[in-house]
Amino acid sequence: MDFTFLGEIISDESRVEFRRKLVGKLSKHFFMDRGESIPISCRINSSELANDLEKKWFHEGRRHIVYMENYDVMILSKVDDFLTFLANREPWQDYDVCIFDEEITFCVALTHNEEIKVVHAL
Repeated sequence: MDFTFLGEIISDESRVEFRRKLVGKLSKHFFMDRGESIPISCRINSSELANDLEKKWFHEGRRHIVYMENYDVMILSKVDDFLTFLANREPWQDYDVCIFDEEITFCVALTHNEEIKVVHAL
């Protein structure tokens, strides 16, 4: 799938590095019984769950990394662009998504089961 409408596609080399850092920072928040074959968003055991993605979780005016894990694509995207895209997806469009800043200080995860998980202060 082409996600260029959301923003700048991150290079393969940078994607691999961001993923490695993300997994490292999230590792203490993972369910222990869920292996690496399970998407990152589904492995997160978050203390904060939500029903909807909330704009207040994100840094206004800054771009965030949107990791569409089922497609192995990372996009540097504006908050309004990715929130609108995810809010308007069709019911059959299942995505496993992690959204975080470039410093990976937090992660908001959306699973294909519609679970929304938030991890602060990574």
